[in-house]
This record gives sequence, C-alpha cells and structure tokens, in this order.
Amino acid sequence: MGLSERLTIIRHNFHMILSDPERKSVPRMCWEFLQCSVASRSLAIHYLTSFLYRRSINNIFDYVSRKEADEVQEKINDPKLSDIVSNKLSFLEHFERGGFPVPRLLGYNILGKMYLKIDHQWESAELSSPEKLKECMECLLESWGFEELFMKPIRGSQGSEAYKVTRDHLHKRTDMDNLYDSVSKNYFVFQEVVDQHPDLAILNPSSLNTMRIDTFRAPGTKAEILSAFLRVGGLGNWVDNTSAGGVFVGIHLESGKLKKVAMNLLHGSQIFGTFEANPVNGFVFEGYHVPLFREVKETVMRAAEYLPSALIGWDVAVGPYGPVLIEANCLYYGLTGCDMAYGGYKKNPVYKKVLAYLNKR
Repeated sequence: MGLSERLTIIRHNFHMILSDPERKSVPRMCWEFLQCSVASRSLAIHYLTSFLYRRSINNIFDYVSRKEADEVQEKINDPKLSDIVSNKLSFLEHFERGGFPVPRLLGYNILGKMYLKIDHQWESAELSSPEKLKECMECLLESWGFEELFMKPIRGSQGSEAYKVTRDHLHKRTDMDNLYDSVSKNYFVFQEVVDQHPDLAILNPSSLNTMRIDTFRAPGTKAEILSAFLRVGGLGNWVDNTSAGGVFVGIHLESGKLKKVAMNLLHGSQIFGTFEANPVNGFVFEGYHVPLFREVKETVMRAAEYLPSALIGWDVAVGPYGPVLIEANCLYYGLTGCDMAYGGYKKNPVYKKVLAYLNKR
C-alpha cells in the first residue's frame, strides 16, 4: 500500500470518527489519547480503532493496545506453531487426523499445480489454462456430489480472496478467467461449503455467521476461554468479516446469549456505528441464544488442548448437527474484536492469567 493510499484511509477514518454522534468532546479525546499513549508506551491507535473515544467507554485503560497484543503473542506463541495452525492446509489435515469437526478438504493448489481428492485418493493436475481449472473443479464437484465449493488462500486473513464457486460460475468465461488468474499465482485450499444451523441463518442467511473464541493454555494446565463474539455478515455477503461490512456482537460465556450491542470496525464498514439490531434485517441481538453453544465451548477446549500451550483465536461455525472448526489464529492476529466485545481484556480474569504467566517466564 502506497503512502497516498494510506493517507486517504487515515483522512477517511478521522472523518468517520469526528462525525460519529457517539464520540466524546475533542479536548477529552485528545487528553485520553495522550493518557493511553503514555500508559501503553506507544501511540495509542487502539483508542481510535477500539472506539474508546465513545461516550459509553469510561474504562479506557482496560483495553489492550496493538503493541501490547503483539508482545503478548510473541512471548507465548511459538512461530513454529503458527506455521502449522495459521496455514489452512495443515490446519485442516492436523485437526481432521485428531477427529475434530472441520470442513472437508477436497483439494488444494500450489501455483500451477492442483491436487484433487477423488474417490478418497489424491491425484495431481497441471493448471495450464482456465479450461483446465474448470475441468478440475468440475471433477471435484462431480466426484463429491456437490453443487458448490469454497476456496480460500492457504495463507490469508479477513476473508481476502475467499470465493464460493458454484457450477454456474464454471460456465462463465469471465469468472473462470479471473479465477484462474488468481489461483495460478497463489495457493488455495478447496473445501466443502459448510451448511449453517437454521437458527443462525435467521441472522443473515447469505453468510456463514461464525464465532471468534479466544483460548489460553499454559503448560501443564487445562485450556480456558477468554471471550467469544459472533460475526454477522453484511447485506448479500457470503463472508461474515467486519472488513467486508459485517458486524460482531459479544456472547455471554455462561448462557450462550448475545449481548445487547453489536459493533463494526473502521475499515470495511458500510454502515458505521453500534447496533442493537442487525442493520440487514432488524433482528434484535440481545438475548438471542447461539445454538449448541455448550458443544461449541467443549470442542474449542478440546482443540486448544490438542495443541501446545498457546493463546489461540478460533473461528467456529455451527452446522445443523454441531460445531465446525473453520480456522485458528495464533500469531499477530488481532485481539481488537475480542477486547471490544468483552469490554476490556485487562479486566478479564483469564487474560490476567496470561499476564501472570508471562511475568513468571
């Protein structure tokens, strides 16, 4: 990203902040920004990105700065673990071998070479043209009896370059040309499309509405959950990321019910603000019970204990019959959403254990 583009984004964000009807006075914002910068020993960008400038936020020192979040993850999470867990191909293979519910892996590519699982055997093919890519994807759909598949970069975040591909797309020349251009220059996993629990589809049927759940496990101890929030996709979107116009709302861990207010982020927000009801369809968030939430927590806890000690951010869907582990994040992933959904991680009892563990090392 060039300097000019960065400056454009900064100007846009400041305009959004200053026009936010929920903001504090400018003198108070400046004073609190300075206080947070001193407290975190860094430029307190999180005062803006975590919306601490809003009148409803009085506990500004309970929130974690980006610098602090990165330092915590650097000290706890080994880069070698990130190589496995944050890689979507090895993530699927690792947890499938462990008997965990994950999307079915149908194939993957490395630049111009594609690997397909056909009749439970792996085959390879050269991706020499859009027509060859179409042939491979048709073969996958036919072999598995699917009408669509989901593909996403082996390395990537925020739903970037993730695609849902249907049989119809395969017969559109422009779609296949664009898809081939992307695939042949990158590496993707091709997987089964996860069906959504009908109770979650009420919130937004076009997107797979997933949860982000943070866990921490110190060596020799049981895993614990820090917090959870639910992402709800924007109008017409099939990804639920806030960077693509979605919103997120905290979940009460004991009851599995949603909190009162949903939020979004500065980047990617089509409608900026806080929401007591889904801006897509007016569905009221507070009190909604996430289906099978007890099973979700149990699955995430088992998954956290299937890994070495770490601080992990899990993306979890709920299918018709139970939870599905979508992804895991363990190094330099943003704690911002969880921090905001909880109301400040520094007052979180499990996050306090994270800091205590670091102080002993």
